[in-house]
Amino acid sequence: MAYYADKYKSPFGWVYSVVDETCNLVWLYLDPTSNPTITDNGLKKQFGALIRDKKRCAHVTKQIDEYFNHKRKSFDLKYRLDGTPFRFRVWNELARIPYGKTASYGEIAERIGKPGAARAVGQANHNNPIMIVIPCHRCIGSDGKIKGSKVAISVRELLLRHEGAM
Repeated sequence: MAYYADKYKSPFGWVYSVVDETCNLVWLYLDPTSNPTITDNGLKKQFGALIRDKKRCAHVTKQIDEYFNHKRKSFDLKYRLDGTPFRFRVWNELARIPYGKTASYGEIAERIGKPGAARAVGQANHNNPIMIVIPCHRCIGSDGKIKGSKVAISVRELLLRHEGAM
């Protein structure tokens, strides 16, 4: 299968999008670093030879741009994801967290009928391939703090501030 990619300069860094042959979104990532070569190399490892194609990715770029310009609070993009049934339940629940709101990992676990599975929710959150569209940044610790790696925390904080949730 061929994959097509584009990158868009957002107010918070480069946003990379990858779509499949039918223009379904398969990967989206906000890279706040000033050197996008790292993400470019990671994409090559994951998808092989990507074809740069602004036209095939234009619908994604348009909606992401609207989000960053406060003209969009939800997305109506078609996407194709790979994951376990548990991950899909988590991702579906993450998609229900409203713009500008947050939910804890434990709350998400409760909502999907898996109380006590907060860590597993965190892992599914970490493996979300289309950040922002499936708003994993809106999932936080029960103590109200943003969790994750240093880069992940900085990106999530930027997005939550952008939405007025912090």
